[in-house]
Amino acid sequence: VRIIRLRSKHQQSMQNAGGMTAVAAPREEVEALLAHPSLDGLEVVVSGENSPRSTTVAGDASALASFESILQERSIGWKRLDLPYPFHSPSMDTVVPGFAEELGELFVSPPSLPFYSTVTGKKTDGPLTSDYWEKNIREPVLFRQALEAAAGDGHRVFVEIGPHPVLTSHVLHTLQG
Repeated sequence: VRIIRLRSKHQQSMQNAGGMTAVAAPREEVEALLAHPSLDGLEVVVSGENSPRSTTVAGDASALASFESILQERSIGWKRLDLPYPFHSPSMDTVVPGFAEELGELFVSPPSLPFYSTVTGKKTDGPLTSDYWEKNIREPVLFRQALEAAAGDGHRVFVEIGPHPVLTSHVLHTLQG
């Protein structure tokens, strides 16, 4: 709870600094589109790989609008997410030092149950250190890879806990291949 509170507190400074757009396309296709010449000098980056069919990008509002127009021209589905933050992108670099300083050193035990990290996209055996939580703010979410790792280890039941089932389709698309 302390980590969530501190992360939220520091990320608050980035409110209205940008946003995120969900794209109905695989990461490779999105990355190719991000190389479009009309985006030169604009910072739009992959901020999450959700499934083989869904990728999230982050950037400032005008850069996202430029990218969304490319998606529109190519008839690729997209949706601007209703949050005024460029989470999991280089824009969050300014947040990390203050968060890290206030978080300090963590004294935690390794997980006692299998823990598949969306920061690394793998099963994590060691404790979640301060460095891990700094990367959680800045690096893309590797949901697809973490889910594939869990499924590869034989896990077959996935439960989404939250007010809206936003991950269910990503789980289904990933597990269906």
